[in-house]
Parts: sequence; structure tokens; C-alpha cells
Amino acid sequence: MSETSAARRSNWLAILKYIILITFIVGVILFAHLFYQAYKTIQGIANLPNQVEQTVKGALAQPTPTVTVLPPAIDQLRPLARLQTEAYFLSTIVDVTIPRGLLKIWPDDYLLLVACGKVTAGVDLKKLTEEDVRVNDGTVIIRLPPAEIFDVFLFEDRDCTYVYRRKEAPFVSPNEVIESEARQQAVESFRRTALDNGILERAQRNAEQEIRRLLQLVGYDQVEFVTGE
Repeated sequence: MSETSAARRSNWLAILKYIILITFIVGVILFAHLFYQAYKTIQGIANLPNQVEQTVKGALAQPTPTVTVLPPAIDQLRPLARLQTEAYFLSTIVDVTIPRGLLKIWPDDYLLLVACGKVTAGVDLKKLTEEDVRVNDGTVIIRLPPAEIFDVFLFEDRDCTYVYRRKEAPFVSPNEVIESEARQQAVESFRRTALDNGILERAQRNAEQEIRRLLQLVGYDQVEFVTGE
């Protein structure tokens, strides 16, 4: 019994030593951690006046101005060149009669042409000069060239433009001019109709709207248009 008691006592002493050692190590680690935290707190307090000073200086400093450089307005417009802003689609019927001489031996040549075509109009921005585009306090002031008709042409599709009827004198050579004359008359008819129906006024208004939209996209808030010298 005495030997068993001695062995048990020896085991308990060994366990107690391990517990004391582990407790000591944990204590040292905890002490080092607390010391490090206390050191950081003291450092923060020591630097607090400098941080407050920097914050106050930053609040009192003048804000840095933001400079926005906008591209020259005229450089945005010239590449557009012929700015087409309106188009009319028209149709007409043209009859042309060409006499076959004074003696009326042969009947007159006659042709009836059905024609469809298109008239386009817009503003030629290549005509803009430096004096036509001014910038005043962020507002662009533009004197546009007047709108003009760009093209008048017939659709050559046989379903659109074709000879509906032709009468020519027998036993004589065909009249090569009569169809060309009818086509020219159709083109002039389209031009007059477009002008009478305000194509130039519509083209001018549409050009102003398109140019205003373009310049606002590149940063100009206000765009004004003037006429005359």
C-alpha cells in the first residue's frame, strides 16, 4: 500500500508541475498582449494633437478648383459637312408632247411618264467660319448657313418610274429626247413641290435641334442660334 500511495503522489506532483507551467506561459502571453495594447493606446493619445491639427487644416484649406476643358465647338460641327436633316418622298405624272414639224404630216410624239423620287435638304456646315461660332460664358452662339436642297432624283425602280404610254409617228426614227425631257420635268416638279411645302424651313429647324443635341453631349449646356450678320 505504501508503494502505491507513493506512486500516486508522484503522478499528482508531475501533473501539478505541468499545470503551473502552462499557467505561467499563459500569464506571460496575456501580460505581453495587455502591454502591447497599452503601448498602442499611449501612442494614439500622443499623436492625437497632430491628427487634430491636420484635420483642422484640411477643413480650412481652399478647395481645389475643377477645370473642365470643352472641345472647340466649331471642331465638333465641321466634320458633319453636309448635314441632311429633311427628306420628301414624292410622285408625279408627266406628259410631254413634241411636234413633228410644221406641216403636220406626222402626228406629234407623246409620252406619259409615272415618276417617284426623293428630295433631300439640310445645312452645309463646311460653310461655317470662326466668326459664325462664338462661346460666351459657356453658351455657344451659332449663325448657321441657310438650309438648301441637296439632291433631287428619281427612283429608277421600274415599279416607281416608268413610261406608261408612248405615241410616236410611224416610219420615222424614235424620238430620243422625249423621255429625257419628261424626267427633267419630273425632277423640277419635285423641287418646286418640296419648296412649296416648306422643306427648307423644316430642314433648318431640324439642323438646329441636331446640332444642339450634339454640343450638349460634349458638354455645352446652352446653345443659341442667330440669323443675319
